[in-house]
Amino acid sequence: MNFDHKDFFVSDGYSEEATIAAAKGIHGELRFRYRPMLHNQREKWAEDLQRTHQGETSNVMAKAIGEHLLTWSLPIDVKPDLLRTLRPQLLDKIYSTIAGYRPSDSADDNAGSFDEAADLKN
Repeated sequence: MNFDHKDFFVSDGYSEEATIAAAKGIHGELRFRYRPMLHNQREKWAEDLQRTHQGETSNVMAKAIGEHLLTWSLPIDVKPDLLRTLRPQLLDKIYSTIAGYRPSDSADDNAGSFDEAADLKN
């Protein structure tokens, strides 16, 4: 059995790359680098979401994402106010990926190294 530490543990400062495939008519493709949530962080955000009043969950999700999202393939800076305005299914997918509930959409889409600067030039 091959043992890769990152397949089982989240080290301090560790980050991952993910791709969310485009969903025609719903949202475009997004590639991003993030720090995965630890279990205690995920529990804290889940509790915050449960205590949130209807209509305010996107604020909590945007704050959680903002604390873990490092870079993304969009040519604009990651800001909490901007995260709140993401298309709903995209916001849900980013949160679910960072929280460890869903994997990157495709290993093939994510096989290469994500170079944000090169991506912004295209």
